[in-house]
Amino acid sequence: MKSDGFLRQYLAFASDFSPLASFLLKMEDRTMADGPTVVNSGGGGGAGWAVAIIVVIAAVVAFFIFTQGDWGRSSNIDVNVDAPAGSSAPAPAAPEAPSAPAAPAAPAAPGGQ
Repeated sequence: MKSDGFLRQYLAFASDFSPLASFLLKMEDRTMADGPTVVNSGGGGGAGWAVAIIVVIAAVVAFFIFTQGDWGRSSNIDVNVDAPAGSSAPAPAAPEAPSAPAAPAAPAAPGGQ
């Protein structure tokens, strides 16, 4: 839709001073056939892969937290450690205390006597 003459003249005059007026004047000259410009970068980046890796790591951590890393081993392990009656070995004896050191010998008499 084209604007009336006064507005167009005002935008033409103001475009010398105002970047906004210059932009509006250029946008008014566009038609719908020009349409918006679509830029396709060719890929979605790595955001999808990053989310997938985080989900996999979280699933592995949750598995180990909730199952203690048990993947199908038998959980009915007998941990009865009672020793059979009468087979207990006697406790080892305490080591003997060391003997006292011997008294020092008397010094020899002077002059060899």
